[in-house]
Amino acid sequence: MREERDEGVQGLRKVEIDLSNLQKMRGGVWVRAERGFSLIELIGVLAIMGILASMTVPPILRQIRQAQSGNEEANLNEVARAIVEGIKATGTIPNPNINPFDPRVGVDLGGWADVAYNYTTLTDDTAPGGGFAPGTLHYVFPSETAFADTARRIYLDPTFLGYLDSQFDGVDQTKTFATPAGGWPATTAGGVIFPNQAIRLYIVSSSRPDFVLSCSANGPNVQDAANNYGDLPSSLLIDQLSSWVKATDTATGFIQAPGTAVENWANNGHQYLHVKTVDLRPLFCRVTLTDTACPPTAEITVFGTSTYNAPNINFFGGYAVFDICDNNLGPIAGRSLIGVPPADVTVLRSPQPLYLDRGNALVAGNPSGVLVGVVNAEVTPALNPQPRFRIPVSGSVPPPPGGMFPANIQTFYVLKGTALQLWDDAGATPVLTTTIESDCSFKYFGNTWTRVD
Repeated sequence: MREERDEGVQGLRKVEIDLSNLQKMRGGVWVRAERGFSLIELIGVLAIMGILASMTVPPILRQIRQAQSGNEEANLNEVARAIVEGIKATGTIPNPNINPFDPRVGVDLGGWADVAYNYTTLTDDTAPGGGFAPGTLHYVFPSETAFADTARRIYLDPTFLGYLDSQFDGVDQTKTFATPAGGWPATTAGGVIFPNQAIRLYIVSSSRPDFVLSCSANGPNVQDAANNYGDLPSSLLIDQLSSWVKATDTATGFIQAPGTAVENWANNGHQYLHVKTVDLRPLFCRVTLTDTACPPTAEITVFGTSTYNAPNINFFGGYAVFDICDNNLGPIAGRSLIGVPPADVTVLRSPQPLYLDRGNALVAGNPSGVLVGVVNAEVTPALNPQPRFRIPVSGSVPPPPGGMFPANIQTFYVLKGTALQLWDDAGATPVLTTTIESDCSFKYFGNTWTRVD
């Protein structure tokens, strides 16, 4: 029993000795010492944290970039929608050679962002209190220090740009491609038949701020007329944009490269390139206006004892009754009108003609032998006054000037949603006002416009 008690006492003394090793002097008082990590333990923890970081950070970064890429695809769809709405509302095709936002108020509002910004929630480049602040419409990453490198770009098909060049006498930074007063002509002076060629707008961007596009941002001299825009035949920008498909190359496992005219990144970077192609042809509607110049009017002068005063003559069949000196002398047969050769326009009495050609004079006739008891009479036919039309979006002041019809049939294009006003020659208000939403035709007959398609 004594031996067991001695062993217990020795054990307690050992514990006291061990505890004394955990104490230290602090302010003259012995206190319990704080046990820290050893260097080996710290190294082990850091190693584990490094392994975890190497496993988790790349997937997180990849997810962030994938989210940025998906967000940019959605933003480009929104940009494209806003540009289309802006084109329809303003009647203006964006000019790649104009800065997207022109800092001068009311000047050169033909940049793509100027056309689009009223039709999207993406922000413009104007600070709320004035001055300049990059916006989310123009730049993919406006908060980046080098935000200018993240600017979105637009380009047009070269044939269409050549068409615009012929209409506006140039495509430089001073040209705003607003709808002409007479509509977009079907054929240009250079023989380009519109819109039988490709009319596409390309929006290009990068969803990584450190992956900078090699193609120029919009501004002066960015895209020449009828030029695919590329320094070398092997690096034509428009060819690469129109043919590029964002798809994985089976040989390399990466997104295939469009070409160096668009960007010059490594093979593993093309998933951050975004190209949105907008077909503009559905925005254009063909309008055909036919001026029949019918029915014509006439005056009859009788050289003799009697004179007709403002008689009613039917040139196209049927009969008209004339009263001479209060005597009803009977009917006059319908007459035909003959134009001047070589453009011989013979208008038959029946059926009623489709139109008379204003470009050819009408020959006076003699109704002698047709009108009972009248000899040496002269019939002088005259066409109806020439009608007019107006495209309000062109900015002309109503009523429009005369001479809008160089021929009886006028064909041109307007943008879908454009308001068209059709006038007679003398009216103070339009005869017909309509909104163009599809290809259509109108005919002017008897001082009235009618849709005939």
